[in-house]
Amino acid sequence: INAYHQPGVEAGKKAASAILGLKAKVLSTLRQATGGLTAEAVANQLGLSQDIETIYQILDHFAVNHASGVVRIQGGDPLSTLFAVRG
Repeated sequence: INAYHQPGVEAGKKAASAILGLKAKVLSTLRQATGGLTAEAVANQLGLSQDIETIYQILDHFAVNHASGVVRIQGGDPLSTLFAVRG
């Protein structure tokens, strides 16, 4: 095994960087909102309507881990669940 030949490592770094950038944008959008937003609303504000599921997962991760003051206001289904920044 050649330790210097690991193309998957670089691909992983690029993918992680993209997700970290998206997390920052999602949190910024949520902080600017006056009330709770759904994942769909966040995606639409960011112009990323094709990434609703990824944005939902990011928001849910924030809420479950009590990160950045994000709280989840449970809806009947994931699309109606609201997320807000407490404080």
